[in-house]
Amino acid sequence: MGSLYDAAANAMQHARIAEFWYTREPESDASTLVYSASVLIDCSINFRSLKAGMNESEERTYTAWLRPGSLAVDWDFAAIDPILESRLDTAPDEAIRRPEHRPELDEERWSEIEGDLVDRLTRREKLVLHYNPLFEIFSGVRETLADFLDRAAEVALQNIEPELKQLKHVYELQLEQVREAHINRRGALLAEDSAAGAPTSKLEVERLLRGRTEFSETENRVTSLFTGLAGLVLQVPNARDDEDDAEVEDGPAQDLRDDLGRVEREASDALNELYTKYLEMVRSYDDFVVGIQPANIRIVRRALVWVPQKDESRRSE
Repeated sequence: MGSLYDAAANAMQHARIAEFWYTREPESDASTLVYSASVLIDCSINFRSLKAGMNESEERTYTAWLRPGSLAVDWDFAAIDPILESRLDTAPDEAIRRPEHRPELDEERWSEIEGDLVDRLTRREKLVLHYNPLFEIFSGVRETLADFLDRAAEVALQNIEPELKQLKHVYELQLEQVREAHINRRGALLAEDSAAGAPTSKLEVERLLRGRTEFSETENRVTSLFTGLAGLVLQVPNARDDEDDAEVEDGPAQDLRDDLGRVEREASDALNELYTKYLEMVRSYDDFVVGIQPANIRIVRRALVWVPQKDESRRSE
């Protein structure tokens, strides 16, 4: 383990390759261990997309067992996972057996090892964002799907606000038309009774007051359908359905009740249809995949790491 061992070490130093000895587990028996060679590469990976307005860098550490001779390193199997920086020692544990030969790691060999890792990363490493093409918004790098959908819903609310205002105006106008028609009809009936000399009864006064109350309540419910936008994203209030409990009357009072119920149901249905359309838009998202190019991978550190392993040769002794 003399000159050839030292020559390989000197060649690594010349190529500016670090060398570490990974410390053993405290409960392990050093006399049963032997150092096995592995390679470590620290790199910076940059995910970049102009369309998504994203420029995200990540620091990664990869390790793999160093195979004999010129055999390719298998980066699919980590030699140390997870690797702890605090266990990278700059000197070996003298109680652990060292292999008789050091691996030959010249610059050409390291270029092959790094090239294999870069090829693997460019083929497999992807960053997946969520993208809503209708609103042209992307999720953040660490934003959950639920948070992204919430943000898309806020954008949708801003988009539907003009339509909400228009619907509100339409149904407020319809209510006003119902009110005017009811007043005109009730007025005509009262005029007929007056011409016939019949006095206005207490029951008729009660009907007038009840009609005003029902109109006011319906107007308030229809108005509430178009307010509190944030609370209506996932749950649109339904029109009141209490016709079975209502007292059936003849004449103008029942006509008013029927007309008010119709307007309220139509307003609720129109609002439900509008929200259904926009919620479908909110949920219309695609996966936007951002890959990496070799130029977006920067090698920060490369090292030979000796890892304590069970010494299989001593089992047969």
